[in-house]
Amino acid sequence: MEREVELLNETVYLRNEANANKDLLFVDVVDTYRSLPRKLLEFYKWTLRGEVPYILKTDDDCYLDVDRILKNLKMLAKKNLRKVWWSRFRYDWAVEQYGKWAERHYKSITYPPFACGSGHVLSQDIVRWLDYNSDDLMMDYQGEDTSLGIWLAAVNPAVIDDKSWSCDDLCKKGTLSLANIGPDDLRTLWKNKVTCDNPCQCS
Repeated sequence: MEREVELLNETVYLRNEANANKDLLFVDVVDTYRSLPRKLLEFYKWTLRGEVPYILKTDDDCYLDVDRILKNLKMLAKKNLRKVWWSRFRYDWAVEQYGKWAERHYKSITYPPFACGSGHVLSQDIVRWLDYNSDDLMMDYQGEDTSLGIWLAAVNPAVIDDKSWSCDDLCKKGTLSLANIGPDDLRTLWKNKVTCDNPCQCS
């Protein structure tokens, strides 16, 4: 009962935040780890309400250098590439058989290439493909990152594998993203970015 009250209070808080600042999107999905693929797809479908050439996905425990990402996107747009998937990628990643990341539905021993979780960018044409084919995409794979890799294996996207997108929390100058960052460290990274344009440290 106590957990239910806590969840209700969180929902009320988030609804108030969304009403006040228009900065949250609620999708009709039960919020569990196994529902992340469906949640991701609903997000992408929502983005198609606007005409934007690229869509960035990240997690709430990640740091992003938005200024650098936008500068890179401007250069990328000049190349007029189609079906762009820009991130840091994992290749030949073994399919887990046990634990939280156990894969019950994908029968290969390794996954197709997929972007690691700190962030990735898709061009709008790929997002439109996901929307058009959403009724035929398997929603029961574990995790949203591996699911996207499986889905997009059919598209043969223009993969831009960029080590500036980090798969961990190791900060280097020029890093576009960092994963698994707590609130205090996020504040420090942002303060450094504002102070000296280097989130890792100011000398």
